[in-house]
Amino acid sequence: MSDINNNTTFTAPVWNKYTIGFAALQTAGLTNTINVASLPAKGVFHNAKIVVTAAFSGGSIATATASLGRAGNVAKYLLAADIAATGLLDGAAFTVPVCESVSGATTITLTAVSTVANLSALTQGSMDVYIQTSQMG
Repeated sequence: MSDINNNTTFTAPVWNKYTIGFAALQTAGLTNTINVASLPAKGVFHNAKIVVTAAFSGGSIATATASLGRAGNVAKYLLAADIAATGLLDGAAFTVPVCESVSGATTITLTAVSTVANLSALTQGSMDVYIQTSQMG
């Protein structure tokens, strides 16, 4: 987009898709945080959705949840929601677009949590993480 002086001011928001399978979440613990995407300096986070395309399960895992955030706040963008069933997760944890930094990149993370058994017991599951961002000029 341009202003009246023909200066580029920002890019229109775009959606990016990241597919995460069960193997990416496996760890010898009940919690695992993985890097999903990088928001560049002056990047603006607008929205996020997770679509669980194959339910996450395995072994004696009783529950499995996922949240989307960043260092220091693992659920900043999406609150923890059930990934043991297929469907749309859209529990947004914010209400307005957010520019995290004008000088450096911000890593967007997904945190998976299981109960009863470690995430290493996962044997199936897949999700598509959709993140909508734009860039300030």
